[in-house]
Amino acid sequence: PDVGWPADVLVHKWKSEGAPRTSRILLWRQELTHQSCKETRAAASLGPRAKIGLHTAAELKLALVDRFGTLFGAWRGALDPEDRGRVTFEQFCQAMRRLAIHGNMLELWRSIDVEDNGIVEFRDLDPAANAALYEFREKCVERYGNMLLAWLKGFAAEQRSVDESVFVGVCQEMRFSGDPGGSDDPDEGARRLFALLKPDMGRRLLTLREFDVQAHRALSRGDFRMLRGEEEALLAHASKLDMTLDERSQASFFFQKTRYLEESKSDWCNEICRAFQPAEPQYAPPEDFALLCNRRFGSVVAAWQLVLDPEYKGKLNHNQLCAAARKLGYSGDLKDLVKRCDPDDKGFCSLKDLDEEADRIVKSFAELIHRRYGRLEGFWEEFGKDLHRRLTVVDLAAMCKAIGYPHDPAKLMRCLNPHFSGSAKHSDSDDKAPHIFIWDIEPLFHMTVRLLRGPTKFSQTSFDHSGAASPSAASAPAASGPAPGSRGVCTTSRTPEDVRRRMQAVHGSTAVAWREAFDPHIRGFVRFPQFCSAMQTLEVGGNLQVLWQALAGSSQKVTFSAIDAEAQAQLDGCRQHLLDRFGSLCKAWSQGLSAWGSGKLTIDDFSAACADLELPPAVKPKALFRLLLGKPPPMMPQELQAKNNGSGSISLEDTRALLIGVPREKQAVLWGEEAGASGPPKAEPVQEEALNVGVKSMAQFKQLLVANFGSPFAAWRQALDLDQNGVVTLQDFCNAGRRLGVSGAKALFRELDTRGVGQARLWEFDTETAEALDAFQRAMGAAFEHPREGWQRVFDPSATCRCGVDAFVRGCKEIGYPGDAHRLFGFLVSQGRPFLTFDDIWLDINRNEFKTSVRDAKTLLKPVRAGQRQAAL
Repeated sequence: PDVGWPADVLVHKWKSEGAPRTSRILLWRQELTHQSCKETRAAASLGPRAKIGLHTAAELKLALVDRFGTLFGAWRGALDPEDRGRVTFEQFCQAMRRLAIHGNMLELWRSIDVEDNGIVEFRDLDPAANAALYEFREKCVERYGNMLLAWLKGFAAEQRSVDESVFVGVCQEMRFSGDPGGSDDPDEGARRLFALLKPDMGRRLLTLREFDVQAHRALSRGDFRMLRGEEEALLAHASKLDMTLDERSQASFFFQKTRYLEESKSDWCNEICRAFQPAEPQYAPPEDFALLCNRRFGSVVAAWQLVLDPEYKGKLNHNQLCAAARKLGYSGDLKDLVKRCDPDDKGFCSLKDLDEEADRIVKSFAELIHRRYGRLEGFWEEFGKDLHRRLTVVDLAAMCKAIGYPHDPAKLMRCLNPHFSGSAKHSDSDDKAPHIFIWDIEPLFHMTVRLLRGPTKFSQTSFDHSGAASPSAASAPAASGPAPGSRGVCTTSRTPEDVRRRMQAVHGSTAVAWREAFDPHIRGFVRFPQFCSAMQTLEVGGNLQVLWQALAGSSQKVTFSAIDAEAQAQLDGCRQHLLDRFGSLCKAWSQGLSAWGSGKLTIDDFSAACADLELPPAVKPKALFRLLLGKPPPMMPQELQAKNNGSGSISLEDTRALLIGVPREKQAVLWGEEAGASGPPKAEPVQEEALNVGVKSMAQFKQLLVANFGSPFAAWRQALDLDQNGVVTLQDFCNAGRRLGVSGAKALFRELDTRGVGQARLWEFDTETAEALDAFQRAMGAAFEHPREGWQRVFDPSATCRCGVDAFVRGCKEIGYPGDAHRLFGFLVSQGRPFLTFDDIWLDINRNEFKTSVRDAKTLLKPVRAGQRQAAL
């Protein structure tokens, strides 16, 4: 070459020797870069500056077509959805904001508002499409009168939507040409208009709303002549000054409405209205109430037991009947149902009013059993049936034939079984065959007997099996009145047999009922308040004082033997034999009854174990098993009961019923638990005369509480202060008296509320207990920061969650309690428990023992001032 390259470019010594980058070639390149940037900036300054968003009408139209397919679709869908025909600048800006279109809005508006009149119409966006639409509307109005009639008579005469072929055919009839767009096809203008009216390009059909919005609104308000639109058009194109009086009157809205209202009654209008009005729904007639009961429950009697009358009152008032019918899903007229169920307008209905045949079947069965056996259990035992086993249709048919039952046993089974499966085509051994248990029909049996008995005794009531009362019933003498001195509205006298039947019906056996309802602490006896509470639990009404006198006689307490002497003899015989052989009941269970360690015994296992132990002949193993078991749990499925033939199983805890009749001080030894060296101090002896049938003073009420709960503080917590807030209000006191069967609670509370503030504290209830407890808590607070810490370290160091009397006495001496620790233990201990726990003294609000900065053990002893304490003393 003529001009050679510089040496530094050829050699590049700066790369190998580490010289600085200051060569001439580098400087030359930098100069070229600066010159190029300068030329680019100069060229950019000569042309328009680039801006973000849309700036011209063409760009806006292109964006709208890309979004909606057509400009008309964009006009209706975004710019003018209300079909006002014009858009202001504010509406335009809001539409752009909804479409997320950015740019100079004012510049866009000026580009489409060519007339600069402050509004934009569709013709400003697409003049050709606007001309085609104007021609189309003119043709429709000219041929049919308005756009709605054009749609109803021309385009949608046979269906609600229109496709392209129908639309093009009607346009040919109207001789609509449109904008062919340079095509030779005469129908191209109609096709282009159809594509223009579609809301989106994917649609193949056209509805009235896309056809014309004003017509769609007129149809929704029933304006087939589009009166408002015609009136507006008339006012827009004609001046009222050029009209005569008659023309102005006829053009008013009132005359047009009157004229077109008459035309709307024509045949063609009615035909069109039927095309667009849905057919009236055809409702099926409501199902008969008796058929509904049979379909859902198998029989009206089962529906009566489970839904209509679950409390077995025997009758329903009108409100209860309506509520139960709605619960069953009855959709008929409730007033008509009430009239059919209560035609005599007596105010209530019974099972006989709903299903007379089923009522006659059930009543005849109940009368036969009650007259011959007196109770339902006797009917079972007469035929050697176990009370805990099921009864099939075959068994029931044989038993009904033996007693002379006149009706069909299969119908009786359907009525008595509350869970009838609806199929009787099973073998007798099949678990799915219809069957009943004694507890399934016992409530219905007692309800029927009570209704048959009426105001007179059952022995004086005669009932014919055909369903009518015999003539001798009317001439039967009335039952004797109540015993003298009986009080209350209900004067029906109950017998011990009624109590036994009710105990067996609710709990399965008298022994279980005694343990759960009468004597849960197994004291061996109950007094009148506990007896009244148990009767309320068993739902036994009537004159309870007469019943109490029949059971107690001259004594002030009732034992289990007074209620069921036969059951007491069974328990005594079995207990004595087991104690003679094993020494305690726990050993008898582990070494004799359940020697293989199963933990539970069925009736067959129990009978075999009793046979091995050679129980006395007077003790019947199956009868004893039923006494210990009671009724199976109510939530046990019937299939599970049937699989085990209805018999449940007993455990060691169930054998505690053998302690019924044993003095309380001997129960722990006979059961097998070793009592402490020095047991808890016994509560002060309760005088028999103090616990009379009525409690007259607060002292007698306190004695009653101590006899039930073991100590004053236990009675305060478990009977009076149930919400654990340290005070007892009048309502709390009355509720406690009601639970204990004590009347006159208000007078007793006035005696307790010495301050007259409507509240009582432990200081007023038992001052000695409050003072002893206060001294104990003060000593605990002085020795330890937290009572739980002191309890765990001093009273319960082995973490057994209990503290006996000896450990309590030692702990009180260690913390420096100044009072009598034995007496304090007797003030705090609960009934039947020879130990104390932390929860017996304090209300523990932090059972998980989280580390907190607040006091988390609350005392139930409200603090008092010195003057109040002296007043309490």
